[in-house]
Amino acid sequence: AVRARVSYTLLNSKIVESAQPTHPLFGLGQQAFHRPRHSGFLGLTLNWKRMAADLNGVFIGTFVDSDFGLFDPPLVENPGRTTWDTRVAVTLTPRVTGTLAIDNLTGRDYSEPLGYQPLRRTVRAGLRVTY
Repeated sequence: AVRARVSYTLLNSKIVESAQPTHPLFGLGQQAFHRPRHSGFLGLTLNWKRMAADLNGVFIGTFVDSDFGLFDPPLVENPGRTTWDTRVAVTLTPRVTGTLAIDNLTGRDYSEPLGYQPLRRTVRAGLRVTY
């Protein structure tokens, strides 16, 4: 059995009142801080005999962000990201399941928020034993 899931969000945010109307991040008419205009999700699941596999993608568009003065000129936009994760589980016996998970499958380097790097490709494997 195959299952697909998809979602999309369009967020039309604008700052309409500000104590600093000309500020490059929080000024009037700017997009809300840390709120991407476009974002979405795509997920595929395959269940076949004793195996279950998932492939999930997250899409985040550009958004207002800041390094808060670390660079000159300061950064005021995060370019967004696309990341993919996958999971596979195989039932070996009625009580033992082998699992493999790979996060950030493509090893994408991104920063959300600016200055905080996530792990690159991360691989985990294990066994689940029930009693």
